[in-house]
Amino acid sequence: MRNLDITDTREKLFGYAKAGLLTASSATGLPQVENLENKGK
Repeated sequence: MRNLDITDTREKLFGYAKAGLLTASSATGLPQVENLENKGK
């Protein structure tokens, strides 16, 4: 069951990245969720 959860989460993260909701942080190398309130500014 745990492997299915990991696979599902990974697929969701890739989907968010493709939609432009995640960006890579240069400090950590991990994807970060963009602040949607400031996205249009």
